[in-house]
Amino acid sequence: MTRLPNTLAFRLTFWYTLVVIVLITAAFNASYFLLSKALKDSFEQELIDDIDEFQTVFKNSGLEGVKREIERDMIKTEEAEVIFFQLFDKDGIRFYSSDLSRWEFLPDSDDLVKQVISSKQFIFQSVPMPGESFDIKAA
Repeated sequence: MTRLPNTLAFRLTFWYTLVVIVLITAAFNASYFLLSKALKDSFEQELIDDIDEFQTVFKNSGLEGVKREIERDMIKTEEAEVIFFQLFDKDGIRFYSSDLSRWEFLPDSDDLVKQVISSKQFIFQSVPMPGESFDIKAA
C-alpha cells in the first residue's frame, strides 16, 4: 500500500484543495437555486401579466374580445398546442376553453378554481407532463 507523504506542503495542498472544492460546489449550488427561483418568478409574473391583459380586454371588449385575444395569442405561438386557456365565471363554471385534448391528464381543478375565486389571489400549480422531464405551470 502506498503511503501519502506527511509533509506540511502536502497537508496544506490537500486542505486548500478540499476547501476550494467545497466553496466551488457551494457557489454552483447557490447559483443554480438563485437562477431557478428567478426563472420561476419571471415565468409566474409573465402569467400574471397575461391574466391582467385579459382582464383589461374583458373590461373593454367583453368576452368576444377575450376570445379574439386568445386566438391571436394562439396564432402568434409557433406551437399553439403547448398553450391552453380556460375561462371560468364567478361561480367556477368553465364557459370557454381552448382545445384541451392534449391536456386530458390535468387534475380536476374545481376546488382550485373555487379557492381562487374566494381568495382573489393567484394560485400557481405545477403538474408533471407525462412522457416529459418537465412540469407545466398553470395559474
